[in-house]
Amino acid sequence: MLIQACSETGSVGNFWHLYFAVVCASYEYKPFVASSLIDACGNCSSMEDGQEALEQLSSPDIVSLSSSITGYARNGNYVSCIRSVMDMSLRGEIIDEVAILSLLTCCSHSGYVHEGLEYFRSFSEVCHMMPEIKLYVTIVDLLGRAGDFRRIENMMAKMPQEAFDVSIWVCLLGACLTHNNVDLGKVAFGHAIHLQPNASTAYVLMSNVYADAKLTDLAHEVDLSRIFSKQ
Repeated sequence: MLIQACSETGSVGNFWHLYFAVVCASYEYKPFVASSLIDACGNCSSMEDGQEALEQLSSPDIVSLSSSITGYARNGNYVSCIRSVMDMSLRGEIIDEVAILSLLTCCSHSGYVHEGLEYFRSFSEVCHMMPEIKLYVTIVDLLGRAGDFRRIENMMAKMPQEAFDVSIWVCLLGACLTHNNVDLGKVAFGHAIHLQPNASTAYVLMSNVYADAKLTDLAHEVDLSRIFSKQ
């Protein structure tokens, strides 16, 4: 718990003191402690030590392996992230939603659009289960960063109704801001405020979409709407 607390609060100095104590006591051989160490190393940008903690385990479980994937993804290390996924596969473990979410996020931030879509498709086929909403949001972000709105629309046409929460529309709206897509931005904004009328992020993004398109009057109109929505 102390290691996790240091990791979450960014207390790097305290984390290394605890890490040293854990290693001296040989507790890094315990799966639960090792998983916490790996996760903390990822937060502290020290995945070399995280990998060492993983290799100390004679039989890494899915939690420690997923922590490794998440750690590398958090640091934007796509190659090592994929290597950890392959390691999990070779050990006969099926990648879980936490790990696939981290992998897709890494693909999104690294620009590996095609690879991310393939991992998402493989995960859906292998697990035979409905992906969580967070995975759909990550795929929208993946395609949105690349400006591939055609694929976004095709994918959203096949998504289950329960996946259409406000986070999906806000994510799409962010992509519209990045790529100056006013028309689709208006659609995403409409859905977002319908689901959550006080969604301030949606108002800010839509105002910026209009502002970037030099539609100043519409930007001001959205700003006023945001003020009145809070009353």
